[in-house]
Amino acid sequence: MTGSWRLTWDHGSADVQSLGAMLGPLSLRIGDERELEIMHVAPWAGMTRAGTLPGIMRRLRGGPIRAT
Repeated sequence: MTGSWRLTWDHGSADVQSLGAMLGPLSLRIGDERELEIMHVAPWAGMTRAGTLPGIMRRLRGGPIRAT
């Protein structure tokens, strides 16, 4: 069985999916004005063509975003 779930709490939210045990995006709220997205989501996420990719690549996510 595969699926995805959205978790929410007072200071953030996260999406989890069973395929590949992937986590992301992960949002953390800091005060009333700032929100951090700290997990990477593949640039093709949400694109129609993503459905043609093999398995885990379709909804690739996870890994921290590195500041440059």
